[in-house]
Formats: sequence, C-alpha cells, structure tokens
Amino acid sequence: MKRDLKLVHEVLQFIEITVNDCGPTLLEIMQEVGTNRGVWNSGEAEEDLNEKIVYQLNILETGGFVVKTETEPYCDQADEINFQLTWSGHDLLDSML
Repeated sequence: MKRDLKLVHEVLQFIEITVNDCGPTLLEIMQEVGTNRGVWNSGEAEEDLNEKIVYQLNILETGGFVVKTETEPYCDQADEINFQLTWSGHDLLDSML
C-alpha cells in the first residue's frame, strides 16, 4: 500500500480539531473521513478506505507524528484506540497547508 498525502492530511486535520483528552477513536476517524468522501456505510468502498486509514495511521505512528493509546475494555464496552498529534504531527500538518 502507498502513502496517501491527501488522506494523511484529512486524518491529521480531524485529529487536530477533535477536542477531548484522549483524541478521536479509530472509529471516529474512519466515520469522519468516510462521511467526507461519501463512502460511509457503503460496503466494499468503506472497507477499502478503512484499510487505507489504518495503514496511514500506522506509518504516521511509526514516523512519530501521532501517538496511539489503547484503553482497556470495561463493563460491556469494547476497548478503544485513540490518536493524538505529536509536536512533529502538528508541524507536518502546518507544512501541508
């Protein structure tokens, strides 16, 4: 899979504007980007985009641009994966404007 700078820009922007202590969840990122691209709840196109989002987030984490945190499940809720920008992630986003 290739790096997709347009998708990276969308993902980083959404992480930056999400105001909470933990950052957005993986599901929230997928839903936001999928909705913006018109493929949320569309089956195969949504699955393809979600795979690309996960890949972009993985290479952003490896590059030190985002931090991934996982919360443990409790009661009947599933565990969640949240993402936050690092200082370098903010710099990368600023350079993409």
